Amino acid sequence: MISFRSPGIGDIPMLARVFSSYRGEICDMTPANVVMWRDYYGSELAHEESEGGEVLYLRYAVDPDIDPDSFPDARARAYSHEFAYACPKVYFPGDENAAADGIPHAGEVKKAVMRLVEGGARFFCCLSWEERALILSLYPEAEVWQDRDWNDYIYDTEKMISLGGKHLSGQRNHINKFRATFPAWHTEAICEANIPAARKFIDAYYAGLAAEGKTDAVFDAERRAIEEVLSHWTEYGQEGILLYAGDAVAAFTFGEVTAGMLDIHIEKADRAFPGAYPAVFREFAAHFEGRAVTVNREEDCGEPGLRQSKLS
Repeated sequence: MISFRSPGIGDIPMLARVFSSYRGEICDMTPANVVMWRDYYGSELAHEESEGGEVLYLRYAVDPDIDPDSFPDARARAYSHEFAYACPKVYFPGDENAAADGIPHAGEVKKAVMRLVEGGARFFCCLSWEERALILSLYPEAEVWQDRDWNDYIYDTEKMISLGGKHLSGQRNHINKFRATFPAWHTEAICEANIPAARKFIDAYYAGLAAEGKTDAVFDAERRAIEEVLSHWTEYGQEGILLYAGDAVAAFTFGEVTAGMLDIHIEKADRAFPGAYPAVFREFAAHFEGRAVTVNREEDCGEPGLRQSKLS
């Protein structure tokens, strides 16, 4: 029997180690996301060691109060009150240096998947294309669906830094406008000394949302997650920047690199400073030049404005 429990901050070193060889480029498979969103998603993990290797199991509880009709189709509604399982991750020392193709230790991963299914698992989520194929090879009768609202946005890091080409002219123009309007702009890497400034910015950001009537469970959970990360900055192992327009904080972001992918967990800007969003994105990507091949800005949750921004 697999023994699941709630993840905690103390699990971050283990998660970082196991995810170091995972190249599926899915934001959920990063240490901070597993831990900081644990309460909202009802996340649980099981970690086992065997024959010099490690197996990580993750599952997510579907909110029992959720409206079943919000699921994409009847097939999904059938599982609306069960756990959704990630594809297990198998790690052996040295895997972080393995080739990027395929799933490391696919045979062991298949055994772990079958163990979950034998234990009652019926619903898998947060799958890479390779993991999807692996599970279908075991269970070809399985049904597959995809929710566009939860697709991750993956960018080439170098292109986001250089912003060359016609396609990125909009981003380039917004950033140039920000720099021209606020010539004293600069960035600071987040550290213990400026975390109070980050907190002040976040307090003002969510107060602004509340004033506009934009309050819900997601915003509340996000704010609590940010506060926990800032309160345990060293333990979470994050990197972040504050973007200043003169003396004022115009934007705030943080994330982490996992197997060559920079995952931006949080990105917030004050719209009183036009161009702050693309500017902080570009500056944060530049912070990881040479360390991250791709940048993951996570999903848009179906929000039209956010989708337009991430597609531009």
